[in-house]
Amino acid sequence: MKRLFLALPLAMVCLGSLAVPAKAGTLVTFIGRVNVPARMVRAAGPDAGPPTVELLVEPSWRVERAADAAGELVSVSSVARATATPSFSLSLDLGSLDPRFVADEGYVNVLVAASYGGRVSTWGVSVWPGEAVVQVPAFDMSRAAVPPGAVATRGASSVDPTPPCGAIVWGAYNGPYETKIMDVMNAANIPSTATYANGGSTSTTLGFLTNGPNWTVGGTMTVGTGSSTGFVAHPTNARIQALWMYRERAVICIANQNVPYNYYGRGSTPSITHVNYSNCGGFYYPGEQYFHQYNDNQTYSAGLTVYGISLSSKAGYSSTARLEFTFQVRGKVCGSSATLGEASPKVDARPM
Repeated sequence: MKRLFLALPLAMVCLGSLAVPAKAGTLVTFIGRVNVPARMVRAAGPDAGPPTVELLVEPSWRVERAADAAGELVSVSSVARATATPSFSLSLDLGSLDPRFVADEGYVNVLVAASYGGRVSTWGVSVWPGEAVVQVPAFDMSRAAVPPGAVATRGASSVDPTPPCGAIVWGAYNGPYETKIMDVMNAANIPSTATYANGGSTSTTLGFLTNGPNWTVGGTMTVGTGSSTGFVAHPTNARIQALWMYRERAVICIANQNVPYNYYGRGSTPSITHVNYSNCGGFYYPGEQYFHQYNDNQTYSAGLTVYGISLSSKAGYSSTARLEFTFQVRGKVCGSSATLGEASPKVDARPM
């Protein structure tokens, strides 16, 4: 894969902090640990100090895409920083953020960055209103990379040739890649309507890669584009899949990434086994309909494969994916969850 930059041994810097008193219900705490092997400690010397961890918020996807189209520069912003001993706990107040960092739906894409000895390891996650605690996977600094320095490459956006730390510089496109959206399990006499639409106020959460060219899983981010493109399918016992383009980018002094960039089109629709769940609601009769759009769709731990690396995918029924069943016979909708029933992340429809 094409590299975005020349990697220079620059230390990560703390960007402008956003310090505003927290509002009720908007504070999210990130907890985790940073593991530094003894050989790295010996190599760094006695003056290296402990590793540091920083919370960096990204501009909303709408802001990032608009800036890229205009050839303008946008940057991540630091909201918290602390030492890891080796555990850490950092807080983010969603209510204090500049609107440029908050998506229309209220979520924020966050990079958690651990730094030690000139190397940086990151993990990305989308945070939604109402979340209180985010458990960050442990950082293994033996696998951390030297962060990208401020040298843009051919094919990137037209920006200052020496962009500052935290700036986002775009590079090569990759894909399209096929990602799983929803499983539809139904009888032939209970036809389905499965809708997937990606627009300016919709979102899909996808995994991404980091530390190119030796790519590894970098976490997840939620993406919404300005396109109103989508599709409607009528499957029977099938998996709905969509195609997404990815694009390389350098977050200067922090990470080299390959991230979801835009919806591309409909993917394949493979057959799946119909699972009969036991958590059922009442009867539906001919002519009646069931729909599912207010809860999260299922999360696939291996939702797509980018250059041989399995990533996750998740579509939210609330804005991106909708499932309907139209009953031609008497039947029920049953769910995978004993407490949610018809509102479960996975459901099936069958005659009864």
